Amino acid sequence: FRLWDDTLYTRLDSNRLHAVNTFDGSSRWSAAIDTDERFVQASVSSEQGRVYASGPGGSITAYSATIGEERWQTAVSSEPTTMVGSHNDSVYTLTEDGEFYALNAHDGSEKWMFQTIGDDGWSTSERNVAPVVGDDLVYFPDSDNQLYAIDRNSGDLVWREDIRDRARGVVVADDVVYITTSNRCVALDAESGTQLWEYLLPFDDRPLIGGLT
Repeated sequence: FRLWDDTLYTRLDSNRLHAVNTFDGSSRWSAAIDTDERFVQASVSSEQGRVYASGPGGSITAYSATIGEERWQTAVSSEPTTMVGSHNDSVYTLTEDGEFYALNAHDGSEKWMFQTIGDDGWSTSERNVAPVVGDDLVYFPDSDNQLYAIDRNSGDLVWREDIRDRARGVVVADDVVYITTSNRCVALDAESGTQLWEYLLPFDDRPLIGGLT
């Protein structure tokens, strides 16, 4: 689920996306999603007032965040394997074919596509990682234990770092990228990918990372 502007966006059943009022739990709207019952992801862009959903059919669909009306739908090469990331005028996702897409948030047209080094093949339980955007770069992990930093304007590779495990969470703040795996937290320089430090967690679980504003 995603929370934005007093509204919770979630898939409560197999093929509908719901917007729920956080004050009283009433429904603001619901929209049918053109997919089967396997998996749907959702992400919200507060800058553009849209909700982006991806599903097994290999497409990204944008809805109005306020009324649920479909704005556009774009087919990608195969099933998206990360949560949809959005920032300003771009929407990002990685597919099963290892292709990382940047789409225009206004109309869904392709801005650029970057091919990762191998097939992705993430399982459903490991998909809860969205691409994150820094000043000039967008960061995302793949299933080959690589973290990529891509120029968000050109789609060119800036750096790639082996994190030695599948990422469970990625955030960027103050020129540092933080990655959690099953039992580690790693900090990388956002511009170069150089490792700054590593902390071994005293458990093997899905750690959470967040911040204060």
